[in-house]
Amino acid sequence: TVADNLELRVLMTARLIGLADQLASDGHAPVGFLVRDDANVTTVCRFFQSRGQWLALTVVSADPHVDATALDAVVPRIQMALVG
Repeated sequence: TVADNLELRVLMTARLIGLADQLASDGHAPVGFLVRDDANVTTVCRFFQSRGQWLALTVVSADPHVDATALDAVVPRIQMALVG
């Protein structure tokens, strides 16, 4: 169901944020992940910080051309909105 898929995607995003935080401890924090499942659905998670907290912007798409940079252009705008 849609609710189950949403719950699964939220769980996946939370785990990826935890992994990004662990990887950041050596100074090389990932800014996002792209996951393609066996149904060829792509989930792009783009991480950013605002006021010292990690946040994730996530998009789910069946478009095979979605890439890891799909959300890069909107992140600065979201960061500005969150602090302003």
